[in-house]
Parts: sequence; C-alpha cells; structure tokens
Amino acid sequence: MEKSFTERLEAFPELKKHIEHMLDVVENIGGKADKANDAEILVVNNMRKIGATALQEWAIQRDKTVTSKWAEEHPTSIKHGKKKSIGKQRLDNEKS
Repeated sequence: MEKSFTERLEAFPELKKHIEHMLDVVENIGGKADKANDAEILVVNNMRKIGATALQEWAIQRDKTVTSKWAEEHPTSIKHGKKKSIGKQRLDNEKS
C-alpha cells in the first residue's frame, strides 16, 4: 500500500518545516506578507530552502541505497574501519 503524502512528509522533518513555513506565508501568519512584494520574497527564499533540503535528503537516501546495494553484492567487503598509519603498522610488526 502506498504511503499518504502526510506519512511521506513525516519521514523528512526538515522538509516538513519548510513546507509549513510556506503555508505560513500563504496564510500570512505573523503578518510578514502584507504586500505582494513581501510575500514574493518570502516564497522565493523558502523555495530555495525547500530545494536545498530536498537535494540533501535525496543525497542521503541515495547514499543509503548505494551502500546497501554494495553490501548485498559484496558481503565479504570491509564496511568501515580505520586504517593504520605506516608508522603504526611498523610498530605492530616489530612487536610481533
């Protein structure tokens, strides 16, 4: 079953916040958009924020998808690990 718009929006709280700010402009909550010019500035600024947030969320989702796909295709790969510096490797080898 497909998720509703509300359910999908709940998954992205930062995006939801920007959408709510857009509704505030439309409803003129706070009285900041008494003139068309003021409303236009608020809408354009908010659209930029929505766009930036949407792209950031897209990148996060894309990273998760690629990472999980890689893990499925390469189950024996080392996922995360701190590499040792050459000096640390030499010290470890000398102790052995």
